[in-house]
Amino acid sequence: MATATSLVAQNISVGSMEQLAHGSVYVQEASSLILSSSSLQSMCSSFSPGILQNQLTSAATRAFEVAGGAGRAPVACGDSSGDQHLQVMPEKLVDLELEGKLAGISLSGGAVIDDKVIKVPVIDFSGIEGAEGRARIRGQIHEAASHVGFFQIVNHGVPEALLEKLMENQKRFFELPQEEKEVYRRELVMRAEGYGKSTFWTKKGHTHDVKDSYLLENCYAKLLPTFRRDLSKWPANPISYRETMDAYGRALEKLCKQVLELLAENLGLPTSFINDAMDHQPWLSVRSIHYLRSNGLRAEQVALPAHTDYGALTVIAQERVTHPALQVWKDEEWMSLEQCIPGALFINIDDQIETFTNGAYKSMGHRVLASPNNTRLAIVASYEFPESTKVCPTPALIDEQHPPLYKGFYMQDRMDDVYKRGKPTFDRAIYLIKPDPALVESDRKAADLSL
Repeated sequence: MATATSLVAQNISVGSMEQLAHGSVYVQEASSLILSSSSLQSMCSSFSPGILQNQLTSAATRAFEVAGGAGRAPVACGDSSGDQHLQVMPEKLVDLELEGKLAGISLSGGAVIDDKVIKVPVIDFSGIEGAEGRARIRGQIHEAASHVGFFQIVNHGVPEALLEKLMENQKRFFELPQEEKEVYRRELVMRAEGYGKSTFWTKKGHTHDVKDSYLLENCYAKLLPTFRRDLSKWPANPISYRETMDAYGRALEKLCKQVLELLAENLGLPTSFINDAMDHQPWLSVRSIHYLRSNGLRAEQVALPAHTDYGALTVIAQERVTHPALQVWKDEEWMSLEQCIPGALFINIDDQIETFTNGAYKSMGHRVLASPNNTRLAIVASYEFPESTKVCPTPALIDEQHPPLYKGFYMQDRMDDVYKRGKPTFDRAIYLIKPDPALVESDRKAADLSL
């Protein structure tokens, strides 16, 4: 390969530097690597200068060590203008050939796009208890959350046996005779627990445009706080359904708290800052969705129309299928996401976190396609601020250079709006103090192309 002489700072993010120190690599000759904190601020503007400098110093040091310690170690320095930067001048430069599990993360920040299929960034949570592992994970999460709004986690701490049992129980429930499932039929109110079925979406709403065919069935359960639970709507068959769902809720709470800790640290906030803002009483619910095989569907029939998720984090466990299901709105078109690797949990940044961080992290618009030739199962968990909390940009991230961009909202108001419209919405402008007309038009186009 050609000799590398330098890496331009704008094309290297903190997460990429962390990968540089941890990837399976080969070495190239190089003359220098200069990382300027000012040029990186455009990508990592949510870092305070001190946090940014510390992360880069740590990452560059590890990259230097991987390169065999050649040349000079990285040093923090400044020039006459007061602009601080890191200068690393090794005789050898580590170039990346990322391991397969990291192949979905690009050096320029965000996910790799290949033939309109987006590879979902993969973040390995092993080593999160150690300082070095935590720094690596923190950098990768910042890159994914600030650029694309989603990622998948492996070695996430949710036991494999628990996930397998959870998936098995959902399958067994949906395989029950219809009359047995109807025992748990939910009331016709928003976010009511229990079983239900949905049909197809058109510009007029639901319709039976395929004769005698339903698009999906689902079962919704409220896990946290526990006083919200209506166990009469939790299936008693399979017999381990309720016990397994409870255990999954406790495991998810731990994982979500860890993710929120890392997001807070990346923004220069105290580790528990976002969890404290939730008063350590998050709302957690799980919707198990069974997409049914439906003959006669047109290409790209939409199961769930364009929308963003309204909570803080969405966590999805799903079967691996050949037909692309989840699509995101990117570059003015719908693009499919590559299937998650087996055993991984898919994490989506939601509207509450985008609002709370004043746009530092992004909630990605998405839609779900139907299953023309096969069934599939997805277990979708929503982790949220308490419903009584008005989520606004935190004052800790507001100053003269970073004025508030978002109005703030109550979750109940958003759900009431969905109920009135009769469907999920893709209307990011409703959150903004001064909506960009281009954003409004983009969302309108995305919604129209979803029906």
